[in-house]
Amino acid sequence: MMMPQSKSWASFGPRLAALREHVRFAYQLLIAPWPPFLIFLIVIAIVGALMPLGHLAAISQLIDTLSTNLNVVPAEETLSVLELLQPYLPWLLLLCVMILLERIIYYEPFHQYLAARTNEHIREHFDALFFKKVLTAPLKQFESTNYYDQLKLARAMIDDNIASQLLQIQTVVAMLGSSFIIIGSLAAVHWALLIPMLPGSFLLLQRHIRRARQVVAVTEAQTTRQRRQLYWRNLLTQREYAAEVRLFGLSQHIIASWRNITDQLLQETAAVRQRGKRRDIGIALITVGLNCTVLLGLILAARADLLSIGTLLALIVLMQQYLDHLDRIGLRLGRLQGFFRKLHNAGTFLAHKDDVVEGVAPAPPIIGDGIRFTNVSFTYPESTRPTLKDVNVHLQPGERIALVGENGAGKSTFVRLLLGLYHPTEGYITIDGIDLKTIAPTSWREKVSAVMQDFTRYAMTVRENIGFGRLAALDDAPTIRAAAEQSGASEMIEQLPEGYETLLGREFVGGHDLSGGQWQKLAIARAYLRDSAVLVLDEPASALDALAERDVYHQFLDLAAGKTVVLISHRLGSARLADRIIFMHDGQIQEIGTHEELMAQRGYYATLYELQAAWYREQEMDETTQQQVS
Repeated sequence: MMMPQSKSWASFGPRLAALREHVRFAYQLLIAPWPPFLIFLIVIAIVGALMPLGHLAAISQLIDTLSTNLNVVPAEETLSVLELLQPYLPWLLLLCVMILLERIIYYEPFHQYLAARTNEHIREHFDALFFKKVLTAPLKQFESTNYYDQLKLARAMIDDNIASQLLQIQTVVAMLGSSFIIIGSLAAVHWALLIPMLPGSFLLLQRHIRRARQVVAVTEAQTTRQRRQLYWRNLLTQREYAAEVRLFGLSQHIIASWRNITDQLLQETAAVRQRGKRRDIGIALITVGLNCTVLLGLILAARADLLSIGTLLALIVLMQQYLDHLDRIGLRLGRLQGFFRKLHNAGTFLAHKDDVVEGVAPAPPIIGDGIRFTNVSFTYPESTRPTLKDVNVHLQPGERIALVGENGAGKSTFVRLLLGLYHPTEGYITIDGIDLKTIAPTSWREKVSAVMQDFTRYAMTVRENIGFGRLAALDDAPTIRAAAEQSGASEMIEQLPEGYETLLGREFVGGHDLSGGQWQKLAIARAYLRDSAVLVLDEPASALDALAERDVYHQFLDLAAGKTVVLISHRLGSARLADRIIFMHDGQIQEIGTHEELMAQRGYYATLYELQAAWYREQEMDETTQQQVS
């Protein structure tokens, strides 16, 4: 009958595998970028570990030689200084070499230079791995607060002075090596000296490590609140919030909120430090007790002629060095606990396998049958309520579709699924019968283009803001000018100080900011630049008035002839330009048809359309009345 495995043994295998994985990651991240640093660490660790042997030999032999020669009657002839020192010179030389090596090993300016060089290599290497991981992560991850916490924890490692942390590890290894040699030297005198040494040393290290673990645990538990603290700070210091914060008089409220969360964080950290002070008292008592016990043992050993006076004094010196090492090892291990945890977080983040398997099939060169949504539902991470529910629709090639509905109806989620940025949680989307999940993302994204509602305003030149739509055309001035003309942005661009080379935004000196409508025209030009089969406009003209929006849509649809166009607008008047209108409500398609068909149904669309039409008529009457009065 087989005995059941204990929990500790059952978990040993996975723990060992995890340890191997983290060691491999640590090597790839911290050492592989610059191997000379590893060689330096190994050499210094070995030399540092062996130094107590040199100290022991030099001090004990020097004192023993001195005590022996004190009893020797000098000859009548006068001896030179060199002749007097001759018996001591080998040990003096060895002691000087040990002191010199110690100064070299722990020479701070050299460490700082080496750390700076190494940090440059490691940061560059880590950033490359980090960017690759973030860019290949499914877009839905960015909807998860947990993902942002993981991102912050992973990024925290590179914010450390990594090379200095590695030097700390090297110092700990060297001190551990020298400590074992000192313990061995004491055991060689008498094994009984190990009785206080081993448990006392273990207790000291345990207390240091336990204290550090508490600090690390509190720091990680504060991650989400630290992000909230940073958010409150950004509300006060960043340009995009400045006007509204002042307009509504929010400054004092934001400062109070920031101070409240800051006080919470400080109180938790102070509580850990207070517990650490009580633990320091225990550490001091253990250190004194261990020191006195071992010194008493050494004195008794000397009285029993188990060691010479020189060896006794050397071991007393080494014992003080050992206690100093033990204290420094404990402190360094405590500080390194945080670094090891950050290394673990970074390794876990980079090694995490996303649950989405990207397709590899090419997209159809020409879309013949169109795009079909079949029983498609989608739920965002950390949400239990579906944003889209059982959506079924067929988008014909070259068809112009208007997607309308109230805010929160699921329109933007629909187009993100269409663009392949998200995958359905239920159902599937097919392109000419091919499941979109099986198509390589890069292949499908060459076929689609979009102007998103929350389009990006790049703090770069006008040329780059447009050229990012198709990188191959980034330096193709005629093509970029043509896209700008199509979007109606060319006249505005020509009035800028440097034309297409004008730096935009306020982030950098010399930047020129634009109005919301001007930025939108650049975003539309960026979409025009890509010769795509499917074009999505997610309220691209929301910053324009109704007439300007209608002009943009007319021009856009003329230029998009032959393409499949999905147009989202909260102004239903623009929806009349589409071949079909899809009205969404609460994540579902409620109505679908032409403008005339939906008006005849007298449903959601007709009701909302008449409300908007009445509002525009009232506005027009008010303007007419004001003109007559004036």
